[in-house]
Amino acid sequence: MGSSTFKKFLLVLLLLGVYFSIELLTHHTRLKFGYQFEPSACAINNFIDCDAVAKSRYAELLGIPMASYALVYYIILMGLYALQCFLNKRDYYSIFLFISGVGFIWSIAMSLTSFLVIKKICIYCFSLYLVNIVIFVGVYFSRLHHGSFAENVRCWWRTLTYGLKALFSSAIPDQHRSISRFSLIYVCLTIGVVYLLPFYLVLGVYVPRAESEKNKGQAESSYSDWLKEPMRDLELATGDFLQKDFAWGDAQAAITIVEFSDFECPFCRRTSKFLKELESRYPGKIRIVFKNFPLSKSCNANVLTEKHAYACEFAYLARCAGKYGDAEFWKMHDEIMGLLRVSAQSSSELIDDLDLDKGEMASCIRSPEVRQRIMADSRLGNRLAINGTPTVFINGKRVKIATPESIKKIISHLLDAAK
Repeated sequence: MGSSTFKKFLLVLLLLGVYFSIELLTHHTRLKFGYQFEPSACAINNFIDCDAVAKSRYAELLGIPMASYALVYYIILMGLYALQCFLNKRDYYSIFLFISGVGFIWSIAMSLTSFLVIKKICIYCFSLYLVNIVIFVGVYFSRLHHGSFAENVRCWWRTLTYGLKALFSSAIPDQHRSISRFSLIYVCLTIGVVYLLPFYLVLGVYVPRAESEKNKGQAESSYSDWLKEPMRDLELATGDFLQKDFAWGDAQAAITIVEFSDFECPFCRRTSKFLKELESRYPGKIRIVFKNFPLSKSCNANVLTEKHAYACEFAYLARCAGKYGDAEFWKMHDEIMGLLRVSAQSSSELIDDLDLDKGEMASCIRSPEVRQRIMADSRLGNRLAINGTPTVFINGKRVKIATPESIKKIISHLLDAAK
């Protein structure tokens, strides 16, 4: 491959790397901030599942998505690509070889982690790894490459130390000092922009302005509508794991939020996460009570179809986890709510993840008492004319449109009134 052809090929690879990095970062951000409501197109089966990979602890390093590091890596390589006319051929390819070598090693390490540790693969991730490997191999075996790998590492080190010296030394030619300073600014700006990109995606893309305006209008009228609602007896119960309603927050809190929820409902997932965040924002002032309303005829007499085939099973599963304590119930609750793909194996996998006794859990899930307890919640929901989830009550009064904005508006009024 000739010099000109190779450079064009290299540019195409770098652009592909940027594309895959942005796709991965966008996907990771949607998952992390709760804006992914259904499995991704690349979540094909139990092995090829980009959602599971993105949710694993290996998807971030120091709290920053791996995709952000990849995007910084490619943008820096593109900046280096643009500087080729200012560097001699030996220095240029030595630097490129070293940096692409880092990408090569990282790709091999992440591939092995995916296969051996996570035991699931992400198509976009492996596309990125392939790009990294091809770049390194292409640079290493190109006709433009000179000397052994060790010689190129030494050359890279000399170039790096010279560049650092050029930042501060007046003895270095002005052109070299300008290149070094430009490179430093370019790298710093790249890191800053990529770090802020997920926040831009959340605020500027996933919370569209139209939706925001709509919710704002609903929130303004939510408090007055809530005041007009009649007080309902929600039959809040205490006792053992079969009797009690599991609650999060201070039992003496002035504000009690009761959520009727379905474990397979994507909107319930978002509301559940929001309510727990709300309680942590006002510690001691809010208590959240969970009640089941599965949209499945298996445990809800008013539902005539299996809208959510696993909703009842998940309800049994969470209550049985509560046999080991409130903390275990909420752990199971959060794990189930975090599922984007459900199957007949999901319950067994969740029991393993929480390290619960499989025999005891299986016996508990099959017990008539647990099933009757879930059906009791469903019957209560039907008496309250609940026809969808999530349905939220605040201090015994129903919130007609239970958006985060409406709930916050009512809570804000209640807290102000209590002062």
